[in-house]
Amino acid sequence: MNANKDIRNILFLARRYGAHHNHTLGTVSLRAAGQGQYLQRLEEGHIGLTFRRGEKLMKWFSENWPSDLQWPADIPRPRKNKDAA
Repeated sequence: MNANKDIRNILFLARRYGAHHNHTLGTVSLRAAGQGQYLQRLEEGHIGLTFRRGEKLMKWFSENWPSDLQWPADIPRPRKNKDAA
């Protein structure tokens, strides 16, 4: 895990998702992380990113990504869990 790259990827996805839905970073943060200031604090370097939290956020974005918005080609997309259900 490269924490800096993971943070950049998550923030990039958050901003693309937010722009697509006309949401602020705080709204995206509340939906994806359950905390309205989480992504802003992450971006400002006030907090770090654990492996587990990074995976959880990437999974959230993957599962909630708009079908009419292409996933960025340079960001690996988590696979869907075949065992879910």
